[in-house]
Amino acid sequence: MTTQSELDFKPIVHEFENNPESQALLDSIRPLLTSQVHRVLWFLARGFKLNTSQALEGLTWRGEVLKIGDLRARIYDIRKNMKLIVKSDMINHYKNFWLPETERIKAMRILTGLKNKTL
Repeated sequence: MTTQSELDFKPIVHEFENNPESQALLDSIRPLLTSQVHRVLWFLARGFKLNTSQALEGLTWRGEVLKIGDLRARIYDIRKNMKLIVKSDMINHYKNFWLPETERIKAMRILTGLKNKTL
């Protein structure tokens, strides 16, 4: 049986980097990256299509601002650690990411479980 404490400690951001310097940086900014993953998931769950240009410039919806330097890495974390299927396509030289309807429902359930944590 899975306990609540086991669920609370499941990694949202990848755990390991390929060299000590990168690992030290990852460890120091893990809370920021975790927050970014939550925010990307928040937008995807609401049906937005996101691309790297939007993430760099910033996307605002109902007071939430998304400004992320490496959207592809946050998408990787969502795919790997949250086990969601994130679809993508190329439009105007930008890769767009979105969640199909069934995955949006799963994402909303994940976000509902995170609502008491800082996003």
